[in-house]
Amino acid sequence: MDFKSYFLGFGIAVVVACLLAVILKSKNPARYDERQKQVQAKAHKVSYYLLMILLVIYAIVDSYAKFCDTMTGVFICVCISIAVYASICIFGDAYTAVNQSKKSLVVTLILAGGFNLLVGIGNLIDGELVEDGLLSVGSLNLVVGVMCTVIGIVALIRHLVVKNRYAAESEDE
Repeated sequence: MDFKSYFLGFGIAVVVACLLAVILKSKNPARYDERQKQVQAKAHKVSYYLLMILLVIYAIVDSYAKFCDTMTGVFICVCISIAVYASICIFGDAYTAVNQSKKSLVVTLILAGGFNLLVGIGNLIDGELVEDGLLSVGSLNLVVGVMCTVIGIVALIRHLVVKNRYAAESEDE
């Protein structure tokens, strides 16, 4: 077995584990309060309009200077929009439900980001990032890895800010 076969097997195992987690979570659905729903609605709106703007910018840039294939360009725009949505929700305390663990979210995102970065680096080493002078589908693992890692770091920063705020408030009392 080669390196890619191991990653493929590991990826399939991760997908199966995620599906099992979703099935188990469906028995205990997430509960969001009204404030969280308002923040999520704002984040949806901002990320939707950002996606539309990014797609128009991509279309204009692509017509003059093609730097990637169409799927890769659109996927990069979607990933940026998802990262903005997640960041707004995280800083508005609306990314995790009232009955969900924030620590598990941070760990999951950083692990998923790290895994995708490893696969992306493998694609870079194998020369699958660029085909015919254009970024190809092989670069999407790097994009997803960066997105997950950034969202995980944003969640970690938010966690540390809240923790320090509570510590400062308890010192003032």
